[in-house]
Amino acid sequence: MTDEMKQELRDSSIQEKLYYVQQELNVGKEQKNNYGGYNYRTLPDILAKLKPHLANTNTFVTLNDEVINIGTNNYIKATATFGDVNNDVIEAVAYARESDTRKGMDDAQLTGATSSYARKYACNGLFAIDDRSIKDNDDLSGMHPDTDHSIKGVDELQGNTKGPVKKADPNIEELRRLAKLAIWKKLEETKEVDMVKTIENFLAKKPSAKVLQDKVDGLTKLTEGGN
Repeated sequence: MTDEMKQELRDSSIQEKLYYVQQELNVGKEQKNNYGGYNYRTLPDILAKLKPHLANTNTFVTLNDEVINIGTNNYIKATATFGDVNNDVIEAVAYARESDTRKGMDDAQLTGATSSYARKYACNGLFAIDDRSIKDNDDLSGMHPDTDHSIKGVDELQGNTKGPVKKADPNIEELRRLAKLAIWKKLEETKEVDMVKTIENFLAKKPSAKVLQDKVDGLTKLTEGGN
């Protein structure tokens, strides 16, 4: 775009500027949800692709939230505002309801995720971004429903599996530790059985970590006493 064209665009009306941005803005669904098996776009994706067009038109975008209570539910009302230096603005609004609970999220995280979702759809409406996919709920449903959000790096881990991301069972953690001990091979349950089968056998009995530790401690003392 030449400088003359940019200047002409910047001197145009707010409606003409918005029309230009709507025609030129292209935000693909470049994020992958491996659990749900679909692609999606995020609010940061939209804003990153939007910025060059804002520069060309000498315009700006602001995003604001308001909490609205309807019945027993809280909704985030997100307003996307497209404006220019002449103080002309065009706005679009979108709503998203806060879930009652979200495993692994505190109240602030839950509100933040709901805000991001509402803001994205306000931008979709304002800039005519086609988002017809019924599965495009990336901010709130990108995780398996049983995933533990408190786990460090949970987003990357979820991207590598279709199942839930959870902390290891205490029994499995204890079995891993015990398997490194030389005394482990002297346990009756481990004789002539590979490690995978050993873990399956132990977990089938649903032993606690303390039970496993007591058993090894007892065998260790017995062995040391015989030396």
